[in-house]
Amino acid sequence: MANTILCERGKPSSGKSILIKKILWEHRDRVISEDNNCISVGFFFNSCGSQLERSSFGLYRILIYDILKKPDRILRKFLLILNEKNVESGCCHVVWHEAELVEFFHSIIHEVQKPAIKIFIDALDEGDDGEAQSVV
Repeated sequence: MANTILCERGKPSSGKSILIKKILWEHRDRVISEDNNCISVGFFFNSCGSQLERSSFGLYRILIYDILKKPDRILRKFLLILNEKNVESGCCHVVWHEAELVEFFHSIIHEVQKPAIKIFIDALDEGDDGEAQSVV
């Protein structure tokens, strides 16, 4: 499956975020009703929100969390990494670094053929210091 990026542009307050949310919700509803083998995840940057809502670290945390809700093999892979981190740290409080999340996210995207993963990201311009745009 080819990777495609759809970029929307428009004036402030013209409804771009509402459009992306509507497309994401419609896609999720269609996937659920048709039992389609696809994962739809989304992230909406928010310049007025918490640090996680403004950063690529927050983006990766949310996208991975949403992806982990679907196929068991992705969750098993994540749990293996988590178990290794628990053993390394010697405790049950594991600290994730952005580079680890990025690496895991990219491994999911490159290794998983089925189900397809569709990612919806909104308001890249609202991320901290343009770091959100480096995601694309």
